Amino acid sequence: MYGPTREQLAQQAAINAIHDFLAINRDLGYHVSRAGAMLAAGYAGQDPKGMILEAIRAYESRDVLCGALTGPYSQAALATVAWLFPQWRPAFRVLVASAQLYCQERDRTAAIWTVAIVGIAGVVLAALGGKGRPA
Repeated sequence: MYGPTREQLAQQAAINAIHDFLAINRDLGYHVSRAGAMLAAGYAGQDPKGMILEAIRAYESRDVLCGALTGPYSQAALATVAWLFPQWRPAFRVLVASAQLYCQERDRTAAIWTVAIVGIAGVVLAALGGKGRPA
């Protein structure tokens, strides 16, 4: 009755997920900002979104992070951790965009596997059901 609400717990979970990712990839924020500045100035450099996307894919809790960065509490969570990771502040937009890209890829892959499994199950059921049918 007097404990935290579901929303408060969800917001804290988002803060924790983002905090853990930023802590593990502390220097990546600086490198992403530098790469973005180099590209904006017309020099050759790495793609900032690709750098973060690679880090997200390598992160163990990437699905939790995906939900935290694209969910309803993402902005509040980012604002909360921003003062702990000032080197990441310029790269927050790229971080969110990369998370959205990862989530889309993940969802598309899951949909493809679902369709494949359902298709295989349909073929198996048709094969099993078709054996007793008269010609």
